[in-house]
Amino acid sequence: MQISRVALLLTISWCFSSCQSNHDCKFQIMVNRTYGTGLFSRGFCHFLGIPYAKPPRGSRQFRPPEGVNLQDFPAKFWNLTQRSENCIQYDFENNGLNGSEDCLFLNVYSKPWVSHLQPVVVWIHGGTFNFGSGFSDSADLPDLLINNNITVVTLNYRLGVLGFLYRERESVTRNNGLKDQQEALRWVQRNIAHFGGDPTKVTLMGWSAGSAAVSYHLYDSTSEGLFHAAIMMSGSFLNPWAYAPSPQTCLSTMCEQMQISCKNQGKLRETLEGLAIEKNQPLLTPITFFGMEFPCFVPSGPYPQMLVKRKPNIDVPLMIGYTSHETEQQIKFNYMENTLSNYDFPNSNRFDIIENYVRTQISEFNRTNLLVAADLIYGMVKFTEEYTSRTKSNTFLYKFSLGDAHHGDDLSLIFRETTYNTNDKTLDTTIKESQITSAKLVQLWSNFIKFQNPTPSLQPLLKVLWLPFNSSKGREYLNIGHNLTMENFSEDATYKIWDGFYECLYHGNCINVPN
Repeated sequence: MQISRVALLLTISWCFSSCQSNHDCKFQIMVNRTYGTGLFSRGFCHFLGIPYAKPPRGSRQFRPPEGVNLQDFPAKFWNLTQRSENCIQYDFENNGLNGSEDCLFLNVYSKPWVSHLQPVVVWIHGGTFNFGSGFSDSADLPDLLINNNITVVTLNYRLGVLGFLYRERESVTRNNGLKDQQEALRWVQRNIAHFGGDPTKVTLMGWSAGSAAVSYHLYDSTSEGLFHAAIMMSGSFLNPWAYAPSPQTCLSTMCEQMQISCKNQGKLRETLEGLAIEKNQPLLTPITFFGMEFPCFVPSGPYPQMLVKRKPNIDVPLMIGYTSHETEQQIKFNYMENTLSNYDFPNSNRFDIIENYVRTQISEFNRTNLLVAADLIYGMVKFTEEYTSRTKSNTFLYKFSLGDAHHGDDLSLIFRETTYNTNDKTLDTTIKESQITSAKLVQLWSNFIKFQNPTPSLQPLLKVLWLPFNSSKGREYLNIGHNLTMENFSEDATYKIWDGFYECLYHGNCINVPN
């Protein structure tokens, strides 16, 4: 939805109407005669806790979201200065459930006094589809992107049981958490111009589970037209934690945990409502993949490994990548030698042989590397190859390798600028290098959001052109370390081993697996 420049200036001109200082003040916006108060802090506007859908409780529990606009409500004045509650999830600190069902809110961060609509990035948080919020992963500090004239939107979506429980022939909708994200994107199309954002230049960006969610939207026709470019950071739907191969197994496990019967077909919703599932669900229902435990309630449907073999519904420019060591630390900490898998595969005939081989024939060091590939890195590169082979838009692959880069180490360089006060010259050097790398990352990400190309031209900070990935011409990617270098992706030994297992378990091609 476009609005005239005059209307835009009228909308944003309310920003400083009640300013008292440059550090922390309130301002007003006007959206179709609906007034709202937000915050002005750190040099930009914060609109917090904007409802994009009705509370998904009562008759709306386990149903698709029902979208709203601010002007749909009886109230004509909105206080957009307070954070909304998180969606219901496990609270690690208090070892219990925390959050609310009334959680479908988003946040908008934008510059005041803009003379034209700015490109928009919509951020989807990580947390294996069971944890997190629009304020996690440092996304509540989008200062660096705002400074590059980008409007930032973050959002909550239903998690775990309430977002992803499913059984066929029940009055329970599949993948409501993903549908929540779509509804937030529809809100952006209808309303973001009032906040200075351009609805024709929306980039969908996510990290970890949020990145996997982006891949789901690329293959979903109902997401078409809701975004125009995508950024995937350390996650795709090909990662084992991003897909529930057997929702029935998850449901049965949960019912056993709750010591109830869920076998009455067609009565599942009624059973869970009677138990107040939103308050009494288990803290975590796990599923195990090669000894790695993941949350059970995540997106389900057709196997992504089959889905990725067809042309995506949405062909848009894509930036995608991972860190050099990814989930190595988590795997070393969580891997349990004696925990057998209960994960389902399309071709399960060779699974026991493969799992036994991994446990008994591969050294602990190589097994860790293999599981890091299986857990995340393989799925990123495989998704890149499959997507680029069936789309016309450019895809840009990267590896973030500054130091021993693990899962999420790149986030703080994009979302916030950290300042230090130290007399340690060695530490000063490290900090300076990190700040330089941060400036490079922000410039690359901002360029992509604005131009769908991370290096539209050589620039003082960016002295190398990032070439699109092409699986038949070198498989080039950008290595992001102290320097930016274009390199060719090459498969190491563990990558090749997992590729053989992947082809066997998902596609029945078992020529490269042990007998």
